[in-house]
Amino acid sequence: LINHGADVNVKGGQYGTPLQAAAYAADIDTVKLLLKKHAKVDLTGGEYGCALQAAAISGNVDVVKELLDYKADVDNPAGKFGFPLQAAAVAGHLEILQILLDHGAKPNNEGGLHGFALLAAASRKDNGKCVELLLERRANVALEGGLLGSVVQAAAYGNNFSILEKLIERGANIHAKNGKYGHALQAAALKAEVDFFDALVVKGVDVGYRGGKYDTALQAAAYADRLDLVEKLINLNADFRIKG
Repeated sequence: LINHGADVNVKGGQYGTPLQAAAYAADIDTVKLLLKKHAKVDLTGGEYGCALQAAAISGNVDVVKELLDYKADVDNPAGKFGFPLQAAAVAGHLEILQILLDHGAKPNNEGGLHGFALLAAASRKDNGKCVELLLERRANVALEGGLLGSVVQAAAYGNNFSILEKLIERGANIHAKNGKYGHALQAAALKAEVDFFDALVVKGVDVGYRGGKYDTALQAAAYADRLDLVEKLINLNADFRIKG
């Protein structure tokens, strides 16, 4: 197709550009060919915004390195996840996360579905190593935004009890009220293990707070058919008569 005049930088469709499509497919040979034929490495468009973000979410280290060798912008602001770093974080690709940070990706850039890389990482189950790496690189636990609002709510959604204390030690606000589920306890009532839920209660999270998708933590627990948490919340004086 290229030999017959096809434009390597044509834009359109789900993946925006041929290079982004090849990057998402982890097709290193096609990525190399397109770059050799002068595909623009930072051309934006499509679901993942740019080729580097597509490579970061799909998880192919060789494709990521090839794009960076062609001077891809590690902080290219585009696409579903906002930045390549957020994509690598939410997918749990530790090696790619490390590579992007080593190439100067800023850990506190805001954009995309989860707002910040740390929230993206915390929202994925068993993703503690990515969270720890971002904390080592000075990701700010106090930043709020994105789908899940705060890093503690994201950790509750991801059922990441192992990182909760570390986040709190770094200054994360367990009382933050924002995001899809209103606050961390509602997300925990829906998604997290009992230990996570209990830790929030012990630290004084408001069991009666209203807001978010299910309005209260009690309604979230009831929706998720979690009788143990329903009983705990009622014993903590959560109002079962609230309508919302």
